[in-house]
Amino acid sequence: LPRSRDVGDSFPTISSTGPNAISRSWEIWGDTDPCSASRPNAAVIHYHATHGACSLIDRESVYLCDTGGQYLDGTTDVTRTLHFGSPTADERRAYTRVLQGHLDLALATFPSGTSGLMLECLARAPGWRDGMNFRPLCVCVC
Repeated sequence: LPRSRDVGDSFPTISSTGPNAISRSWEIWGDTDPCSASRPNAAVIHYHATHGACSLIDRESVYLCDTGGQYLDGTTDVTRTLHFGSPTADERRAYTRVLQGHLDLALATFPSGTSGLMLECLARAPGWRDGMNFRPLCVCVC
C-alpha cells in the first residue's frame, strides 16, 4: 500500500511551469507541497506528510489530495476527497453536507463587494442544520 507522502511526491509540477506561472502549490503561505493525507491526518489543515511517519492509503479510510497553483491571471485550488472502499455512514453524511454547502454557495447571488466571511455561512448552513461544525476557515472534509 502506498503512503500519503509517496503519493504527494509523485504529483507533477505542471502548475510551476508555463509563461503565467508565479509559484507552485500554496507558496503564498510558504507551503509548496501538495497536501496528501489519509486517516486522521486528512483532517489536519495544510498537513505535510513526512516519510516514515505518514498513514497508509487504504480502502478503509478517507484520502485527501489538496493542491493548487498561483498564476498571473488567477489562483487554483484543487481539493479531492476520495474513498477507495465503502465510506461509513458518518463519512457519507459529512461529504453530503459539504457538497450541499458548495452547491448553495455556487448558486448564490450577491452584490459586488460582499466579503467571503459573509458568504461562508451559505457553505456551512447544511452542516449546521445537521449538527456539524467544521473547523474555521475550512469548509471541506479535510
